[in-house]
Amino acid sequence: MSGGVAERRRGGRDAGFSLLEMIVCIGLLALILSAMPAALRLGSRALNVIDTVDRDFANRMSIDFLAQRLTQTIAIYDRGADGRLKVMFQGKASAISFVAPAVLGSSGGLYLFEVKPESGPLEKRMMMLNWTEYRARKTDGKARPVARERELVHDLQDYSFRYYGSASARAQPEWFDDWASTDTLPEMVDIRVTALNAGQTITRSVRVPLRLRPSQ
Repeated sequence: MSGGVAERRRGGRDAGFSLLEMIVCIGLLALILSAMPAALRLGSRALNVIDTVDRDFANRMSIDFLAQRLTQTIAIYDRGADGRLKVMFQGKASAISFVAPAVLGSSGGLYLFEVKPESGPLEKRMMMLNWTEYRARKTDGKARPVARERELVHDLQDYSFRYYGSASARAQPEWFDDWASTDTLPEMVDIRVTALNAGQTITRSVRVPLRLRPSQ
């Protein structure tokens, strides 16, 4: 009988936690809970850093993509609405259009690339790139080619283009905010982009030499 009582007592002690064990568990739980906000803040910071790096990388890749297309600009002449032959290149301080070979993944041929400002939500300024298959005016009777569009720079603050070249055959080359010549391409295009990244304003300037230029 005494053996049965001893077994019940041992079973009672094994069935629950002692006061000391409860205190230890509560202390460990308190430590875990106190460390959670710091861990969450650290994780949030890490995600913000990754997002910032991704956006900056995407912006740089987009500007490089535009620069590569500009480098391959081809001097193609087409007749304007007035019937005069003009080079297919227009350069403004906030807009540019040019003809260059197809981008990777397309079906080949030449494309007309256009960069122009557009307003987004809350009047946010956006730098948009449009490209369509290039067709001369004499083929306008065919179905219109499908246009593609993408935003080049995230969190854009400002951007501008400048053009280096000779305004005429006898003039010395210089920088222009607008390219007025309809006979030839500029020698170089300067792309200046300002974007907001992690609360900081970052400006990047790229000068792109145009490889294929007609003689004046």
